[in-house]
Parts: sequence; structure tokens; C-alpha cells
Amino acid sequence: MFNLKNNSHKGGFSLIELVVALGVFSVISMALIGLFVSSLRGERKALNMQLAQDNARLVMEIMVRELRDGSNVVFNSSQSISFKDKNGVLITYSVGACSSPNVANNCIKRTASGSTIDLGSENVSTTNLKFFGVSSSASSNQPRVTIFFTMESGMAPYNSNINLQTTVSLRNIKL
Repeated sequence: MFNLKNNSHKGGFSLIELVVALGVFSVISMALIGLFVSSLRGERKALNMQLAQDNARLVMEIMVRELRDGSNVVFNSSQSISFKDKNGVLITYSVGACSSPNVANNCIKRTASGSTIDLGSENVSTTNLKFFGVSSSASSNQPRVTIFFTMESGMAPYNSNINLQTTVSLRNIKL
């Protein structure tokens, strides 16, 4: 006859062992998925920060280079400045809605000879732009302009902001 005791444990797992193994595997899988999702969020936030920094530096560098060699600085408002570049062309920087269709962001605008261009990427919004300083018409021999702006990149909850500020002393000194 057959021996039922010896054959019962050959080749297989009991239901309890399978349920315990499945539970442990599920807990480990959920922890790894959470770690993966968290790292993806961090990467997206870092990429948005990089985009905002790159655009802010580029826009600041363009404005500083032109202002440094400019003359006849006029502060139109706290968010707009006009001056003549080294070739005598009137340049105006201001903030306003981007010209590109399908973009609802604000851009820093550069106007020269009647044409206006948006500075920076369409994926970045300028949320604040301020100009401070001493204009060319003041009693100071060397005009100075302080530029401050904030750029924002990405959508919530991954958006990143960067604030940049610099002071430019104009080289075109009339003594």
C-alpha cells in the first residue's frame, strides 16, 4: 500500500508558505516602486532647476553686456529700462506676455529698432523684473543699474524658481 506520510511533502510548497512569500515580495516591491517614483520626482525637479538657471544666466548676460557699453539710461518704470547701445540704437528691456502662440508665460522682452524679441526659453516664465539705479541724467558721473528678476520653470509640484541680481556700471563715462 501507499505511505501517505512520506509523499505529502515531496515537491511543492504549502499554501501558507506561498502566501508568506507573496507578502514579503509585495512589501519589497512596493518599497522599490516608492523609491523609483521618488527619484523620478527629484530628477524632474533638478531638470527644472537647471533649465531656470541656464535661462536666467543667459538673459542676465545679454542684458549686462548691452548695458555695460550703453549710454543715456532712462528708467521708464521699475520694470522697464531704455538706453542707447554702443551703436546709438535705442534698446528697451521690459517684461510682458510672451509673443509665441500657445505660451502663457511672461518673458523679458528686448526691443530695438521697432522689433521685439523674447529672451529665454518658452518653458521658463519671468515672474518678476526690477531695475534700480542711478540714470545717466543724474549728477553721478558713472551710472549704475541693478537688475533683479525671478525665473520659474516647470509645473507644480516640480517647479523651480531662481532669483538673480547684479549691478552694472556703465563704461561710457562722460567726464
